[in-house]
Amino acid sequence: PEIMHLVNAVFESELYQPIFNTFAEHSTHLTHIPGWLRLLPLVESEQAEDNEIFFRNPLEQPRPEKSNPYLKEGELIAQTIQDLINDRCAIGQQEKAQPIHYGDIMVLIRSRRHVKQYEQALRQANIPYISNNKGTLLHCREIKDMVALLTVLHSPFNDIALATLLRSPIFNCTSQDLLFFHQTGKRKSWHNILMGIEAHDSERLNYAKEKITAWREVALHLPIHDLLDKIVFETHLMQRYADGFPPHLRERAQNNLTLFLSIALQVDSGRYPSLGRFLARLEHMRQVDASPDEATNANSTNAVRILTIHASKGLEAPVVFLADSCDAKNAKSKHYQTIVDWPQEQKTPTAFRLCPVKEYYDVSLRDLLQVIGRKEKVEDANLLYVALTRARQAVYISGTTLNGEAKGWYAAIQTYWPTEKQNQPTTGAPEPTKVPHIEITQENLPNLFDAANENLSTQVEDKEEDSQLRGIIIHRALELLTQGSNTKTSTSTNNAAVLRQLQNEFGATQQQNTEALYHEALNVIQHEPFKDYFQLADGTQYFNEIPLQSSQNNQSILGIIDRLIVTDNECIIIDYKTHNECAVERLADIAMSYHSQMTLYRQMTQKIWPEKNIQCHIVFTHYLQAITVTLDSAVERLQGNITL
Repeated sequence: PEIMHLVNAVFESELYQPIFNTFAEHSTHLTHIPGWLRLLPLVESEQAEDNEIFFRNPLEQPRPEKSNPYLKEGELIAQTIQDLINDRCAIGQQEKAQPIHYGDIMVLIRSRRHVKQYEQALRQANIPYISNNKGTLLHCREIKDMVALLTVLHSPFNDIALATLLRSPIFNCTSQDLLFFHQTGKRKSWHNILMGIEAHDSERLNYAKEKITAWREVALHLPIHDLLDKIVFETHLMQRYADGFPPHLRERAQNNLTLFLSIALQVDSGRYPSLGRFLARLEHMRQVDASPDEATNANSTNAVRILTIHASKGLEAPVVFLADSCDAKNAKSKHYQTIVDWPQEQKTPTAFRLCPVKEYYDVSLRDLLQVIGRKEKVEDANLLYVALTRARQAVYISGTTLNGEAKGWYAAIQTYWPTEKQNQPTTGAPEPTKVPHIEITQENLPNLFDAANENLSTQVEDKEEDSQLRGIIIHRALELLTQGSNTKTSTSTNNAAVLRQLQNEFGATQQQNTEALYHEALNVIQHEPFKDYFQLADGTQYFNEIPLQSSQNNQSILGIIDRLIVTDNECIIIDYKTHNECAVERLADIAMSYHSQMTLYRQMTQKIWPEKNIQCHIVFTHYLQAITVTLDSAVERLQGNITL
């Protein structure tokens, strides 16, 4: 209710009513779940000072650190998150409340401009997180170390690359080791100094000299992938980086290194010595922003999610932080830019103009800019609405300001803060001025706490999330097991490969659970009454996890069908349900509760194959039961095209 009060107060205000004139007051039936709202203090950006230019010795005097307000904002968010975790803030209905963990929290940003500062703050606080890793592989610390290593082998007199390599976990040299080069000879190349070492006190420098010399020799003969594989093996590289990273980043670093090895195979198919060519390829990928995607942890359910607001559509979390909300997004000059007005429903643009300076505007251009300006305001309001409604229980608003003045969304939310409505008590909710907290004991939450478990707060899983993970694993297993058009050709070797892939995807901590759920999925496809679903005749089309998109009442609709079989005369829609704690006699009632969902699937499928008969079946994997859902013939038609 507290979140709905905020949404109503903001979008019913005189600021947003002209933009959102169709907004209707929101309410919720979840009055028994406690909620709260918080405006975090604004972080002020420090004014730049006109200091005199000075020179420094970089080996003896560190670079002055510049204050970054977005890093400070990230640190404030990280501290608030850690306080919630340490206080075991209660999430969920009061009678079934569980302590919060990192996976219950989502940080939303409008753009990725300052995401590095937010990520850095979470890393400094040792808070696990999942971020958008598109095109970031070559910017990762561990990959930069590998590039520095290859650069030293190819261009030995690159002192910066050598310093980077020596300080990396590959050799783990200290600052004192690097000062040795400065003390030995200021005018000498670091490479020559390193190669001239005979009996230095530092074993690390001697080890580096030995390995770099040996690798440079074999680099002349080995393909780049074989060279990297040799280095990884000889230095126990994966373990070195695992030891050098905090626990929640170790798997990501190791996966990134594996991805880097796979990139080496793309140069000459990994067949020829090609060190210079490989480095040139990496540099080209950087220059054209074609860096591969960074890896993520296979088992990362207990981590804070950092998402853009656009990427968060359709998702939700108990607690949401809206960061960088002071970005006012003031209208920028459009001089000499192309102005295009292209409505979504039109095949061609309605306007295409080159915008001159303001004194040369004509009437039609002014009208066009007003139309585009209104659309931008609507889009901005839509983004704010999406951000606020991603939270199930709590919203935190943070921002950064230059002169102490609140701007943008932060100012709007602060102005229309629902003080009166928030102070009205709701059923079962605690005092809204306090962070909800309940005392959890062994009696009211059995088997939750184990005195021997040091990582209690991060390992408590609620029943809802267990069910969700169970469904994800079973759906993935069924997808992999049914990739062949006829499961009669499935072999034990193929099935074993599927199990290994599942265990790799869901991590070692889920290994036993994954194997049990894999066998449940295998029982489904081997169940004799289900042979028509999985043992298909030659030439029969089938699709697994097929996304369908259409529109209804001018709103986009996305559906994902678990399995779709297309024969000469009919389409069979199969939807898997993984319930495992209900009475068998209730399965028919549960199946009918998905009537509207199956109706939507049928409408979408019918538009693609209008001449075929559509059947809808729900398969309960745990009970090996299939129930046909009979749909009404009179259904509302979907508008627009279906995207398959």
